[in-house]
Amino acid sequence: MTKRINQCDVFVLLWALYYLQGLLYPYGIINQFIQFVMILMGLISLGHYLIQGAGQKAINATIILIVMYCIYGVQIIITGDGIDWTADSTYLKNSLNSLLPIAFFYMQTKQGRLTSQRIRVYLLFILSIIIVFYFFMEQRLLFDLDRDETTNNSSYMFISAIPLIYFFYNKPLLQYILLAIIIVFTLMGMKRGAIAIGACCMMIFLYSGIKEGSTRKKIFTVILSVAIVFGIFYYVGYLIQSSDYFLSRIQSTMEGNTSGRDIIYSKIWNTIKYEHDLLNILFGHGANSTVRYAGNFAHQDWLETACNNGFIGIIILVIFFVCIGHTVLISRKYLQPHLYYCFVTLFFICFTKTIFSMSIQNFDMYQSMLLGYLTYWTSSFKSRAGYHRRLNIG
Repeated sequence: MTKRINQCDVFVLLWALYYLQGLLYPYGIINQFIQFVMILMGLISLGHYLIQGAGQKAINATIILIVMYCIYGVQIIITGDGIDWTADSTYLKNSLNSLLPIAFFYMQTKQGRLTSQRIRVYLLFILSIIIVFYFFMEQRLLFDLDRDETTNNSSYMFISAIPLIYFFYNKPLLQYILLAIIIVFTLMGMKRGAIAIGACCMMIFLYSGIKEGSTRKKIFTVILSVAIVFGIFYYVGYLIQSSDYFLSRIQSTMEGNTSGRDIIYSKIWNTIKYEHDLLNILFGHGANSTVRYAGNFAHQDWLETACNNGFIGIIILVIFFVCIGHTVLISRKYLQPHLYYCFVTLFFICFTKTIFSMSIQNFDMYQSMLLGYLTYWTSSFKSRAGYHRRLNIG
């Protein structure tokens, strides 16, 4: 009997092909087609979820967010300049590619196709792809900007992969090797927000190892923690001495330099603050309106949402994070400790990035994968009456 193709494998492969555009194939119709197929797979899964009436709060909150972005995304396509449909549709495509995979992987987990073993394999594959993507973007940025060093936004992709290392909880040495690789690339990317979030995630990881491990594992964790911290300090010292750009980034941070964000924030805040039209206050000024009023995106989800989607949009975004946060809290009762800390780290990254950057419409595929996977198992175990032990799914 022919073995059926696993849809998760297809989705992850499509994601990889999408991020290798410009390297394996030229930009254009191919990557647009890949994006379309991924969105279609997500929509089909969402349809199955709605038909089955699963009723999971976190997924329902995600659906409300998707509907909001669809309304605003369609609106900008209809009212856009009509010259470049691809540019006008970016808002909608980014939103769907960010949030639909949560429902997709939720349903794939429910159907038994997404397992902890598969996630472990995916991590190694994903890390390989984002390393290739990092160097590709680095060379492209250096060429376009005519510099020797630059800031690489793909640092956030490495940070988003940190929760995945919890799935190797029974192989601590491999966990620390993977963590070290992620931290090194984050430092190389010189993205200050990513470095700050990464440092906090590392502290959560080290704390979880000391708190939840056996005595032997705690000793092992302490030894490796000291080693990795000293290694990071050594590498940072090396960067300070060898990289003028890295040193300038540190100095600008100490001086409170926000790379122009304070100006963008001020313009957007003034737009919101002095708005008197009730409709604009409630529903915002429409998709990408921050570009219209500040000349750039907000690089901060709450201001971006307040300007684009108004007070209603902020409420919907708050509901989304409250529902996800509540799921994280109750997961401590039902999931193994390493999966609980995985969920905590994942939520911390998703929420904190909304303050430093654009997160909600730019979830990495593997963030959405874990949100769907962990949400399903938490809700599934919670719904089983009579169970009073943690679920062993790792």
